[in-house]
Amino acid sequence: MKKMKLLGCSLLSVCFLTGQNLLAQDVDLTHVIVNNDFESIAEGVPVTGTGWKPEETSSASGTYNQGYTEFYGWTCDLAVLAGTSAGINQDFANHNGTYGAWISAVGGKFPTFYEFYQVIDKEFLNAGSTYKVQCLLSGTKMPTSQRLFANQNVQYFKSEGDYLYNQTEGEIATFAAYPDPSLDKNLEEMVVYTTIGEGDSLKIGIRTGCIKGDGSEGGNQWGWFKVDYFRLTEIDPVTAADASLSNITLSAGSLEFSSETYVYEVTLPEGTTAVTPIVTATVQDVKITGAEEVDVTSGSGTSTIVVTALNGTTQKTYTINYTATPSGFERPNAKVVSYDVNKGQLSVTGVEAYTVYNVNGVKAAEVKNNAPAVSVSLTSGAYVVKTKAAGTFKVVVK
Repeated sequence: MKKMKLLGCSLLSVCFLTGQNLLAQDVDLTHVIVNNDFESIAEGVPVTGTGWKPEETSSASGTYNQGYTEFYGWTCDLAVLAGTSAGINQDFANHNGTYGAWISAVGGKFPTFYEFYQVIDKEFLNAGSTYKVQCLLSGTKMPTSQRLFANQNVQYFKSEGDYLYNQTEGEIATFAAYPDPSLDKNLEEMVVYTTIGEGDSLKIGIRTGCIKGDGSEGGNQWGWFKVDYFRLTEIDPVTAADASLSNITLSAGSLEFSSETYVYEVTLPEGTTAVTPIVTATVQDVKITGAEEVDVTSGSGTSTIVVTALNGTTQKTYTINYTATPSGFERPNAKVVSYDVNKGQLSVTGVEAYTVYNVNGVKAAEVKNNAPAVSVSLTSGAYVVKTKAAGTFKVVVK
């Protein structure tokens, strides 16, 4: 185990050694971020008054701090933004502490790729560990590609469909799915997770640019953002590797969930045409795919639910196989009739004649003189078998 680092009076980790088991917990490392809450304009120099701007200026609402030309603790290229409007102020509807930061391009525009960042040195990090980075962000005034990033892991402010043509190749993206608020001064919680490799440092901050989600180039101020309150947490390695679900329920029908069961066979109520699995992860913020609605009008369907842990590598797959009986179909009475499907061959016993239709009502086969050796050949799919003696029932050919 790598030696933990104690900085100042902060307790970074509490561990209990019991036999061979080491119990860990999340570690708050926010204090290693310089000026994480934008309350300083230099080391030991707090922001006062209205706030701070990198240029010598004042305003009718108050006087800004002067004499400092860069964001303390943070790196960005202000010179590339013609007509830059940037600094630290109190112009927020909801933020942490007294001040927050903003960058705009009044009279100019952002380049296609722009970063506001700082680098956390590898001496504060453990190789192989997963880190959670958070901030408060507003990215809906002149929306382009405003996003929180930690190395190549990013979270965009809005929904995935809002970024069809301006995502950056090589980034691993999630989407906060915030709607456009009524006030651009509203800040929302953003979070990304990233796992550190051997010898890696951690680069965190905000990325933006002038390209809109439709691929067109925005002009004056497009890419603007407000940001506040960066935080850094090292995630307990057991939590970071947990890709399990704690429950699965269904919009129709039911299953008996078990944490040790990964494949389920579910018969849906008669008349069900679609079903959606509702999943609950053991760990918040894990990535889940495959939990969308499944069409079962053919008589069957499958959900393949893949859970990816916070570390980005550990995965678990849950499979649900559905069997559905459309409304109005009758199941065969076992005392009267039975059927068998083997390698695409359907045979029915207990009736003298029967007709087979596909789910669209088109006749697929007809047997007028049934006998034990008689069968019909069917391709894979769902079929309706109609008989006089045993009514109507459904079969599925796989």
